[in-house]
Amino acid sequence: MTDFQLSGELDFKWLSIRLGRDMSQDVTAPQGRYFFAVYSDQWRREVQIKDVVVRLKRDVKKREWDCHWTPPENYHVTISFLGGLTEEQVAACRMAGEDAAEQLSPFMVELANLGAFPEIEVGRVLWIGVRKSQKIMTVFEVLTDRLRRRGLPIEEREFLPHLTLCRLRTARNLTDWMSPFRRRNFAKYRIERLELLRSQNFGPRIVFETICSWRLSGNDSALPE
Repeated sequence: MTDFQLSGELDFKWLSIRLGRDMSQDVTAPQGRYFFAVYSDQWRREVQIKDVVVRLKRDVKKREWDCHWTPPENYHVTISFLGGLTEEQVAACRMAGEDAAEQLSPFMVELANLGAFPEIEVGRVLWIGVRKSQKIMTVFEVLTDRLRRRGLPIEEREFLPHLTLCRLRTARNLTDWMSPFRRRNFAKYRIERLELLRSQNFGPRIVFETICSWRLSGNDSALPE
């Protein structure tokens, strides 16, 4: 899933070597959009997901729609989206993520049903939904609390956990395309890590990089006050 991965201190000297430039004087962090997410290694090998994607691709080819599919290694569920950040804010995110991970334990997520943003009749993003269990809501609430304590920007929108399958260049009515899979149950998957990632757009392609990764090692004892 990742291009590179760091744990512990965010090492900008190491990044300077990797990116071929001196970042020590940068006021802002490397360009891109930052977000926290969870994922399961099982998703890239999951036969049920592959089956749905293969059938959707076959159908969309007949429709001659232009869309970009998420590579299986990039499957993830966003917990909190932060956008562009300064170097100082990235460091604050690292502390918030570490703190949250120490309070949270591994958990199971269940994928179910297909949906689209902004809505099915004018869809641009096709996704598989994640059932809103108490556990994933706890993860969202604890992380949001830790980010707010450090003054970080938080999206003020409903938390709708999902796994993005593809993005269409032009909004389409996806009702017929999605109908065979709209009500579809997938398996449950174990989540053991919380990650801070950065996304960058290269034309239609989106590249994800893991900035920090933490093992969930707590017992859910610290809920937001």
